[in-house]
Amino acid sequence: MSRNEDREEVEEEKEIEEEEVSEEEIEENKVKTRVSPKVKEIEYAITRVSTGIEELDKVLSGGVPKGSWVVIGGEPGTGKTIMAIHFAWAGLEGNDKVIYVTTEQEFWDVVKQAQQFGINFKEYNVVNLSDLVTYSKKEKEYKLEQPEEKPDIVVIDLFGLARINKLIAQEVEEGRKRGGLPWSYQTLINALNKVYNDVLDIEKTQHVRLIIDSISVLWAHAPAMARRISYQLKLAYHRSNITALLTSQYAMTTKSIFGFGIEHIADVVIETWMSDVKSEKRVERYLVIKKARMTPLPERPIFKIVFERSGEGYYRVRLVPT
Repeated sequence: MSRNEDREEVEEEKEIEEEEVSEEEIEENKVKTRVSPKVKEIEYAITRVSTGIEELDKVLSGGVPKGSWVVIGGEPGTGKTIMAIHFAWAGLEGNDKVIYVTTEQEFWDVVKQAQQFGINFKEYNVVNLSDLVTYSKKEKEYKLEQPEEKPDIVVIDLFGLARINKLIAQEVEEGRKRGGLPWSYQTLINALNKVYNDVLDIEKTQHVRLIIDSISVLWAHAPAMARRISYQLKLAYHRSNITALLTSQYAMTTKSIFGFGIEHIADVVIETWMSDVKSEKRVERYLVIKKARMTPLPERPIFKIVFERSGEGYYRVRLVPT
C-alpha cells in the first residue's frame, strides 16, 4: 500500500470518528424519533358508535367507527328513515347531541313514525331551527334567537332551510344569490354552521350525530353534481367528533344509489331493497353492507329486514341473515 493510500485511509478514519456520537446522544435521538402514545392511540383505538339496531351493531363489531360517514341508500319504503330514527335515538340515549335534517317531510311526522317503535323524541329537548329564526317587521330583518335551554336535538327541515337562507342573505353583500336556494348544499352548510356554532355551541369533546334524510334532494336538479356536492359537505363537516348518517334515494334507471360519487365519500355504505311487489305474494325487505372501513365483515353481509311487533304494541327492527 502506498503512502498516499495510507494517508487517505487515516483521513477517512478521522472523518468517521468525528461523525460518531456518544451512546447518550444515540439514546437522545431514539427518544426524539420514538412514536408518541397519542399517535399509537390514533392508529389502534377505534371507538364504535351504536346504530341503534342490535343485530346491525353486532355485524359491525359494535357499531360504526366514531367520525364515520354512513350512507344508506335504497328504494322507497325499505326502512331508510327508520334506521335514521334509531341512529338518532341511540345518540340521545348515549348523551350525544343530535342534528336532524329532514328534507322530505316535517320533523313532527318523523316523531309520529318513531312512536311506532317505542321511540319518544319528546322525552328530550327538541328545538326546530325554523322556530328560532324570527322576522321583525319593525326592523325588517331576520334574527336567530337563542333557545332558553341548550337543546338535545336540533331539527332542520325545509321550512328551517328557507328561513336560514333569508337570514344568511342579510349577512352577505351579494344578497340572496349568495345564500342560494333553500335546498342547496351551501344553504344546508350555512344552516349547520348556525346550529353547530350558535345554537348548540359544541365543544370539541362533545360527540354529535348528524342525520340528513334525505341528501338526494340536494342534487335532484343536477344528478351529475352529486359527487361534488357530497365532497363539499364532507369537507365542511368531517370532524372526529361528528358521526354522520345520510340517506339517499334509489335511482330506478341505474338500479343503484341516486347520485354517482356519494358512495366514494362514505366510510360505511348500506343498500336496501325489496322483493318484487307485483310478482311476490309477500313483500320482503333486505339490506347489504357493501362497504365498512376499519370493520371486518362476514362473507355474505346480506340480511332480511323484519319488523316484529312486541307485546307492548311497538315494532322492533330485526336483521335476519340470508
